[in-house]
Amino acid sequence: MELQSFFIQQRDELCRRGEVLLTPALSYNSQQFNDLIEDDRRQRTSCEPRDDDDRKKHAPGGATAAAGKATSAQVSVNIYDR
Repeated sequence: MELQSFFIQQRDELCRRGEVLLTPALSYNSQQFNDLIEDDRRQRTSCEPRDDDDRKKHAPGGATAAAGKATSAQVSVNIYDR
């Protein structure tokens, strides 16, 4: 997330917001990127409780197996927090 934000910032600075180079990529800005990330986080947090309940019901090892899967879900969420 930080890297993409950095690329958008660098692109905007180098193109001087369209004064030096006008490209369709300039129509995608930092605000749109941040909105996309927030929407994704909201969607993930609204789905997590339901997914955890489903894992507990269908996991062969009960809560222990569900906890193992919850850890992998936490890892995928943490990728976006960087």
